[in-house]
Amino acid sequence: MSRHNLFIFLLFFIPAVIFATGSKNQKRFVGGNLRDKTTSVKEASDSEVVDLAKAAIEFSINYKDIMGNDRDFAALAVAGVIALPQAFIENAADSEKNLISEKFLSLYRIFEDNTVRIAVLNKISACALKSGEIIEELNSFVKNENPSSADMALVKCIIQTLGTIGNSDSCGILFSAIPQKKWEAFKGDLEKSFKILLSDNERLSLDLISHGNAQEIRTIFNLVAKNEENSKNFIAEIAENVLLRSIYIVENSSSAGEDLLNLQQEAFGLLKTLNWTRASNTAVQYFEQARKEFDKGLIKEDAFCSVIVSLPVVSPIGSIQPLSSYLVSINKCMEDKSFSPAESVVLAIISALGTVGDKNAFDALLGVTYYEYSDSVIAAARDALAKLKW
Repeated sequence: MSRHNLFIFLLFFIPAVIFATGSKNQKRFVGGNLRDKTTSVKEASDSEVVDLAKAAIEFSINYKDIMGNDRDFAALAVAGVIALPQAFIENAADSEKNLISEKFLSLYRIFEDNTVRIAVLNKISACALKSGEIIEELNSFVKNENPSSADMALVKCIIQTLGTIGNSDSCGILFSAIPQKKWEAFKGDLEKSFKILLSDNERLSLDLISHGNAQEIRTIFNLVAKNEENSKNFIAEIAENVLLRSIYIVENSSSAGEDLLNLQQEAFGLLKTLNWTRASNTAVQYFEQARKEFDKGLIKEDAFCSVIVSLPVVSPIGSIQPLSSYLVSINKCMEDKSFSPAESVVLAIISALGTVGDKNAFDALLGVTYYEYSDSVIAAARDALAKLKW
């Protein structure tokens, strides 16, 4: 006897023996009409609900071709799915779970009734039945179908179910759907499910960032950085990789949009907040790029100053050389009288170097005192010099 036939045997033969001497409710399922069967499932006691729910599911599958879209028949299927106890499914052996998954997938495929389909998906989600076939079915829908041709409640349920049971393919498929116009009405649902899957798949999220455009990395950053359930390490890894990717995009683009520049500042600011010194090299790269952006007038003075004073937090050692070198170049401009630097920028550099207190900043800081800076700048340089450790 095949596994499939054995399952049918267990669903029908054993309950039939029980029903022969069983309760009035059990006999009503066997001898009653569709509504009687549905009522018996809904009113089943704890001791009989599993058998009755299984029987309702099997009956619905076996006679769908005959009954077509009959509402009472669909109601029986819904009752069977809902009544099958979650605890029973969760505690079942793997072989039993696989059989239940097969039955649920059959119901989902053969019934056009969205109430049946949604009941199946809700039960799958509640019990976290991660069947490969079910996941593939739902992945295919999001990847290939036009949501406008389907019931909105069903589409939302499909997306939500993928957020619960989806795999790495689901994560990528949901992410690809987010910016598509045809999925615009479901953007929030897609983002929510994508965010859930992303938190369990760090490697995939980093891969998506490494190949993403400005809009895509902004989406990932927003979903991860603003999710308090994510760990500090995961958020920091995402922020660093978003910053690194944004640097690449800016360097290889004829023009950098305002949102991308803002994203850089937000990602770098998050690294500072988290004291993520593992991003030292990336932070130095960003400082050099921010310096060019400031010179071109792409970012404002206060934003650039924020980058400067934040650099030593993320890169305590690595910040000394670029900051000192920058201050030396400013001193050179003061000597040549070829350029008048923004005082706030000079003060930010001096403050940052003083905070680190590395003696290698000595020459750059001392040089400030020789040129025609304001009294406040010179005083700040002397204070920073006093903080250097020898």
